Amino acid sequence: MRRPYGQSLCGVSPRLLRHRNDYLFILQHLQENEEMLRRALGFVASIASEEEVLQLCQNLHFSQTALAEIKADGLTDRLELFDRLAYLSSRISDSKDYTKLKLAKKLICHLLQNQAAGLQWKSNAFLEYLRENLSLNETELQLLWVLYLRQSGSELDFLNMGISDLADELYVLETCFGMSAQDTGEVLLRDSILSKTGLVEPVGDTVKLPARVLMAIAGNISIAAFQAEHFRPDAASVYSLDSFDLDRIDVEIILALLKGAGPANILLYGKPGCGKTEAARSLIQAAGLDILHVPVHSTGGRHSRLTRLRYADHFSQGSVLIVDEAELILNNAVKFIAFESDSTPAKSVLNTYLDSSRSKTIWILNDTNHLHESTMRRFHFKLHFDKLSRKQRSHALEMIVKKHGIETLVSPDTSSRLLSEEHLSPGVLNQVAHALVQTTKNTPAIDPSVIIDRLLLSNRRVDATQDEEAHVHDAYSLDALNLSISADRIIQSLKSFLALPKKPRNGLNLLFHGLPGTGKTELARYLSHCLNRDLIIKRGSDLLGMYVGSTEQSIAAAFKQAQQSEAILLIDEADTFFRSRVDARQAYEISHTNEFLNQMENHNAILICCTNLIDSFDPAALRRFAMKVEFKLLRSDQRLLLFQEYFRSLIPDMPDVAPLAQALADLENLTPGDFRNVERRIAIWRGNVTWQHLVNELRSENQSKRRGSIRSIGFRQYRPDPPQRYSA
Repeated sequence: MRRPYGQSLCGVSPRLLRHRNDYLFILQHLQENEEMLRRALGFVASIASEEEVLQLCQNLHFSQTALAEIKADGLTDRLELFDRLAYLSSRISDSKDYTKLKLAKKLICHLLQNQAAGLQWKSNAFLEYLRENLSLNETELQLLWVLYLRQSGSELDFLNMGISDLADELYVLETCFGMSAQDTGEVLLRDSILSKTGLVEPVGDTVKLPARVLMAIAGNISIAAFQAEHFRPDAASVYSLDSFDLDRIDVEIILALLKGAGPANILLYGKPGCGKTEAARSLIQAAGLDILHVPVHSTGGRHSRLTRLRYADHFSQGSVLIVDEAELILNNAVKFIAFESDSTPAKSVLNTYLDSSRSKTIWILNDTNHLHESTMRRFHFKLHFDKLSRKQRSHALEMIVKKHGIETLVSPDTSSRLLSEEHLSPGVLNQVAHALVQTTKNTPAIDPSVIIDRLLLSNRRVDATQDEEAHVHDAYSLDALNLSISADRIIQSLKSFLALPKKPRNGLNLLFHGLPGTGKTELARYLSHCLNRDLIIKRGSDLLGMYVGSTEQSIAAAFKQAQQSEAILLIDEADTFFRSRVDARQAYEISHTNEFLNQMENHNAILICCTNLIDSFDPAALRRFAMKVEFKLLRSDQRLLLFQEYFRSLIPDMPDVAPLAQALADLENLTPGDFRNVERRIAIWRGNVTWQHLVNELRSENQSKRRGSIRSIGFRQYRPDPPQRYSA
């Protein structure tokens, strides 16, 4: 519905008075075009004040009676003004026969005599700011001002009548605003600077101003607020580069790109929360440059975030742009429902920007799986961030504790527990520290360690398993292990290895073998805690791939991850890769074993392989293990110890040692895993549990196993029966 022309001062609205020079400029051009003037009669009438209308009537020799009628009727409804004037002029004998168009031209001439006409874009602060920083020409600035006049009120709605394509739009701009159709047509192109920077957005074949540009021109938002929509300066303190444990050569390459001449596109990618953004901020400051963040929020038209980036590109002199969470811009090789939107630019558009950008930009995203190869090769340097090692988490924790001033709240034991949480990233640690500060302020009576435990629990992934978290069971005890080499000797050997200078191809390989449930994996977890090292657990099924060569890549990646994070690599079900190559039936089986043997020779970390089937191992694999530790069945004293440790909380009274030892004496096939199974099974039962009941459950576990019952999977080799001899 069309909005009426409001009258408030001398019959003219404040908005019309404010832009009177602009509107007179339009009227000046309308005098020579009767087609457009016929549409604009209501607009012409609304521009004139009551005094100017009455002065026109006096110049046309209207009688006092006619003037009184105009005051009574014509000035209250400006839309009907020229109809009323034409009717009255026909009743005046000494006046000429004036049509509505003639009367409108007379009024326009009268208005132009009293006030100068001209577009006032040069006095607009926002457009002047764009002219200085984007080097916009007069046609571009005038177009922005014209679009503002047309969109900010209803006065110029008549200009939109009959416009169906770009040719009609160019005709209106040339007829009403004196703008060259050729120059304006170039400005309206999709690859013009106005379109690329989001100052205009397409509507069919023409363009309009986005809401934020409209408000900036009108002065409803400040220039600083408009700029914040596109980029945000960041002057906050940053962490030392040493805190990120980055490769020295990688750091030097990035700093050289940031300090050097010309543009640079740097890609940081990896797991969420591993410090990519903070590392980017520290690298930029180390290069002596300012930081500009391109906001993540996306409102507006097509390619909205990329247009913001193009806009920020013009203001990046002496700065580096950080594009965090860049998935919606970069991930275009595969289209998902979540990415099927106007915010995702086409590959050609993105690649064109990367080639033509004048700025230095650090792009940050979680993975590169959906980046097109042609996009990937346009980055000058790519740096992968993996899960933080214990050393890196220690650096991050130290910085965050100092930042929040909570040194007295985090005890050494609490710090050790925090570092054992492998899923904790700098971002999560920062949130935990903030919540700890706020909670201790409001409830100082609560022990900070209790608060931290609850905060850790709330930040742990719901689907995180004990294996992934590498937690050791509360009842774990080295005394319950029946090993061929003592646990103390193993620990001392590992500590001695870690104390040696780090050299290439100088890794330590350990083989844990024995029956299922004897504690092989649990000892590996204990060793990682004892040595303050992360534990990377990989099973055979984790490494096997469905494509040729993918398994070999997974094996190499596991060793690389362990070396980069200085972690212990645990390969469970290692017999998957170490079966004798003589019995291999497929070529890829030999390739898997060869790759694993090659990695064992060339790494410099700690490798622990666990297996239940050592008899099937390839001899070349066995030769590469410096320590081979057999896990045996429990001795009688160990069975008694585990019973007391595991079931202490399940029964009200623990029996005396003598009857309990006698009851467990004949259960010779028990392993630590059997005690855990019974503990889990009893924990979900209801009712009273006696120690005799627990012994019976262990007996069931013992009877379900038979030593030597483990058989290889597959068909047995056919061996024909020997020929029978018959006696005569």
